[in-house]
Amino acid sequence: MGACSGHALAMEDAYTLEQNGLIGCGAHSKVLRATHKTTGEKVAVKLLFASTTLDRSAWEAQVRLMKQLDPHPNIIRLFETYETEEYVCLVMELADGGELFQMLVRDGAYSEAIAQQYVRDILTALQYLHEKGIVHRDLKPENLLLTSKHAGRAHVKLADFSMAAIVTSKRLAAKGGLTWAYCAPELLDDDDDGSATYDGKSDMWSLGVILYIILSAVHPFDPDGRHGKDNIVAAIRHGEFHMDGEVWRDISDEAKDLVQKLLTKDPAARISAADALGHPWLSKDDLSSLPLQCSLNLTAYLKAMHRRFRVSVIATMAAARLASVKAAPVDVRDVHVAADDESGDEPNAAAALTESTSQASVSAETTTHAQS
Repeated sequence: MGACSGHALAMEDAYTLEQNGLIGCGAHSKVLRATHKTTGEKVAVKLLFASTTLDRSAWEAQVRLMKQLDPHPNIIRLFETYETEEYVCLVMELADGGELFQMLVRDGAYSEAIAQQYVRDILTALQYLHEKGIVHRDLKPENLLLTSKHAGRAHVKLADFSMAAIVTSKRLAAKGGLTWAYCAPELLDDDDDGSATYDGKSDMWSLGVILYIILSAVHPFDPDGRHGKDNIVAAIRHGEFHMDGEVWRDISDEAKDLVQKLLTKDPAARISAADALGHPWLSKDDLSSLPLQCSLNLTAYLKAMHRRFRVSVIATMAAARLASVKAAPVDVRDVHVAADDESGDEPNAAAALTESTSQASVSAETTTHAQS
């Protein structure tokens, strides 16, 4: 399938949406599993309904940016788009393995060697984007998807380009919708007009936070898990963190050095994606295959994230239940009604995922699998 738009046919003429195929949702969209009626290919369909507050210019900018991307093994691909009076729609590559952190929790224990494999995939995607002058600006665990549920065969794919921007040189940019828990300090030091200066180095900081969490199961700027947003943001601005204590004892010096270089406060001194790919940790072939001490603690960390950063464990469980239900055809109009129905005592995926965005002050969609 080639990326295109302005189809005479409606999306449902080409694709069958799966009954109970909800992957995730945000404030203004639903992401569903679908099948191409002719080829049988499984895809992810993101529906943005016209009845909601829809910034069509932002949607069109996202599509234009994604169409500039060549097929890449570590980036979710946009196949085609549709637009009607009822909705606009992105048809994208489906990543069946779930989110990165889901995989780590599901496996129960993981090694530094596995962490290295996944970080290499992320860096490969970031290097490609940054060489094209594109900054993702919303690198976080929800936007890192796996191609398979089997850790040994899974690769990471970067998703959700709703916050991405093309930057030919450093410039001021509005920062509404950024996820503060993974946000670089230069994006928090905003000017009077609410904008901030950024480039690709802001993505590298976000990767540093993610790598720190993978290796230690705590946030670098809230290691005790006791602080609220204001205190964590202040700590990020200050830029100081520690890698001591029992959990770091068995982590390689090379891994700790890369974390240090990623979480360098000065963006000019922060390591780039290209240089990070050449870092000794990425080429180290004798990393331990034994489970990291922290790996069994990651589930507890994610529960804490649910309480404080609103990363929804409930939504993960709900999505897993939905995935176990046999697929059946569904009409797009039924999806619009059913997915919006968040009433009842039992938290469903839509309700849990909508809740997951509230405290993090994220206007961009946070999805169970952020397929956008």
